[in-house]
Amino acid sequence: MPRIGQFIYAVAKHWGVLVTGGTIIGLLGIWQGMGHLLRPWVYGIVAIVALLLAFFKAWNDQVDEKERALAEIKILKNPVTQERKRIFQQNMEKLNPECREVLYQLVVSGQLLPQQAAAIVEKYPHRHPTFVVSSAVLSHIEAETGFIKGTFHGHYEMNPEIKGLLELWAQTYQSG
Repeated sequence: MPRIGQFIYAVAKHWGVLVTGGTIIGLLGIWQGMGHLLRPWVYGIVAIVALLLAFFKAWNDQVDEKERALAEIKILKNPVTQERKRIFQQNMEKLNPECREVLYQLVVSGQLLPQQAAAIVEKYPHRHPTFVVSSAVLSHIEAETGFIKGTFHGHYEMNPEIKGLLELWAQTYQSG
C-alpha cells in the first residue's frame, strides 16, 4: 500500500476510535440520555476535532516508528564488535554474584567508593573467600576484568573504553 494510503488508513482508524468512544462521546450520550437534545453542529464539531486529533495520532505513530528505527540503526552502527562482546562476556564470567552486584551499582551510580562496595558485599552471607576484607572487591574487579579503574580520589569508575558495554549489560542485569 502506498504511503498516502497507509496514512489515510491510520487516520481513519484513529478517527473511528475517537468518534465512537471516549469521554466526550460518553458525556454527549449521557446528556442525550437525560432527555436533552443536541444540535447537529455539536456533532460536526466533534467530528472535526476528532479528525484533527486523528491526523496528529497518525503522524505521531509515524514519528514513533521512525525513532524506533533510528535507535535500532544506532545500535547496529555501534562499534561494539562481536569479538569485543565475546571478550566482555568471558571477563564477566570471571565475576561471582557479589562482584556483579557491586559492578552493577557502580555502573548505575557512575562511581563507587570501597566502603560502598563493602556494604554491598556484606549482604552476601556466603561471600567468596577473597572478600574477607570486603573493600577489596573493587580492586578485584579491576584486576580481573579491567572494567573499572581506581581514581586518584579513592573512588572507582567505569573504564571509558568499555562503558557502552557495561551500560548495555546493566540494562539487563538481574541480581541474585
